[in-house]
Amino acid sequence: MLMDIALKKLWQHRLRSLLTILGIAVAVQLYLISNNLMTWYDRETQRQLATFAGKIFVQQALEDSGFGQDFPLVDSSIPASQAEALLADPRLRGEASSALLFNALISTSLPNMPPAVLAVGITPGREAAYLAGQSMLSGEATLSEADSAILGYLAARHYQTDGSGEPLTAGAAIDVRGRTLTVVGVLSRSSELANNSVLMPLATAQELFERRGSVSAVILTAADVTDIPALQAEIRTAYPGLDPASQQDLLRNAEQVLSLQRTLLDTVDFSVMLAAVVAVAIVISILIMEQRREIGTLRAIGARRGHIVSLVVIQALVLCIPGALLAFPLKKASEMMLDYGRVSLPMDEFTIWLGSLGATLLVGLLAALLPAWQAMRIDPIEALRYE
Repeated sequence: MLMDIALKKLWQHRLRSLLTILGIAVAVQLYLISNNLMTWYDRETQRQLATFAGKIFVQQALEDSGFGQDFPLVDSSIPASQAEALLADPRLRGEASSALLFNALISTSLPNMPPAVLAVGITPGREAAYLAGQSMLSGEATLSEADSAILGYLAARHYQTDGSGEPLTAGAAIDVRGRTLTVVGVLSRSSELANNSVLMPLATAQELFERRGSVSAVILTAADVTDIPALQAEIRTAYPGLDPASQQDLLRNAEQVLSLQRTLLDTVDFSVMLAAVVAVAIVISILIMEQRREIGTLRAIGARRGHIVSLVVIQALVLCIPGALLAFPLKKASEMMLDYGRVSLPMDEFTIWLGSLGATLLVGLLAALLPAWQAMRIDPIEALRYE
């Protein structure tokens, strides 16, 4: 009987109920998107930094703002002579150490992520410094000619012009700042940094981007990982303007950046859920005012306070649960509109969505507290007299 009463009143005001359900769906959708983004950022950071195990990444030192530095720092500039001196150290693996030149070709809409297409100049024969552990989709990972290029998976899709959405294959030609480069290899899909890269010979990149005599960074791979702390200390002493970072340093720097984003997204989550609680509480409070006669009658025929509380809770959950169910397809539609599909995590989305269902149940219960207290205070005689 309680369920019948609850559903009947909601149906009588179905437009209001539908709008409340849509409001809950939007709130849960924002919760899903923010959690999905944060999970993706954490995972992507780990994938990017995994390629720098046993390496030292040297770029221009910046004043520490306490919020971490961009990685890679595209605006970094190191004299080529300093890069050559660093690479001459006998404790390094020469084939896995190289100077690098970065230049953003297309910016990204994702904060604290590499450019959507990133030109990377690297010394031919030392591609392993940047591509260690990367598998190939087609071709080879060797820059044999001055006008050769290796494309990351997403960069190869960007340069595809046939409308298929498939990445280019080895042998294709691309235009970079008016210069035609021949694709000699395409990387399999991996981290965002590798996916977005267009590798070319260092001299070609310096000529294209008018950076002769300078590089952006230097990757140093120690033959013995136990030499990394000593190498870092020596570089800091000899070159105070440079910042030699190990994988652990890069991870700490990334954590500084992610912690700010995590705080922001947690604040958004809390705000939207609080707004949902308030919205549902207002709607249920109005329902209680409209049901004074029904509640008075129930109390008069012997209904206990627990039954009245159950009525309120049922109405709150009936408004909240459909909203949580609707949020998932709404999130998918939003991703397609915002072009955020590539940050989806199919294996994790169901878990996040289940968590959102639990959060929505909590929203419903919290929203029912004040209206339930109101309903329990209704005096049956006064309610019937009032009506």
